[in-house]
Amino acid sequence: MDISAQQLTPFKNDDGKYGIKKTDGKEVVPPIYENVIIDEASGLVNVQLNNKYGFIDKNGKKVTDIKYDYIATFSGGLYLVEVDKKYGYLDANGKEVIPLIYDDANLFSEGLARVMQQKKWGIIDKSGKVIVPFKYDDIYGFKNGRAGVVLNLQYGFIDKKGNEIVPVKSSYLLKARLASDPSVVISFTGDFPSAYLCHNFCLGDTLQIKRPIFKECPYCYGFGTYTANERTVYEKVEV
Repeated sequence: MDISAQQLTPFKNDDGKYGIKKTDGKEVVPPIYENVIIDEASGLVNVQLNNKYGFIDKNGKKVTDIKYDYIATFSGGLYLVEVDKKYGYLDANGKEVIPLIYDDANLFSEGLARVMQQKKWGIIDKSGKVIVPFKYDDIYGFKNGRAGVVLNLQYGFIDKKGNEIVPVKSSYLLKARLASDPSVVISFTGDFPSAYLCHNFCLGDTLQIKRPIFKECPYCYGFGTYTANERTVYEKVEV
């Protein structure tokens, strides 16, 4: 029975070091590492040695140098990695396909990733091509093809090509109709806050207010609890 036909399991020896063994108990990777994580999504094995991280394959053969300060979860076909506070991306073979040149970075979502250079955020695709230039103070993750952006304490939304589908402005007022009774309109007062962006709510998204009860709610300003769904559409009122 070959390795591919058997279950591989990390194990720890009496010295607290980790390795990998097969179902029959035969050792495949010797216990020399501080930690071992088998990633079935990519087929690589994330190992830690001397407080650094890298990859080996399931036979114990080195795939990358063990040099990374951080390796994130495999997402969108790529690993986000960091060395000396610079971020980049590896593919499923451990190859650095996007160089470690960013001051901060995030996992890929909908084929795009938010990255930072010189304290400004932009967006790249999986080839490393800059899709949105580095001009925003913050960019929130894409959902349904849109992402919230912040510039000089003003808020808006962009699409996956970088077009501002909701222009960056200082203030928006929002209101939503009660799903159970569309004649009831509930207002959201004050500036359009970053909390909406963080939770991926967008003008044109949908919102259901469960009931217009007066209860403390950080987003509802006294108008009750809510859940996002596909029923009630925000109505934009510009200030």
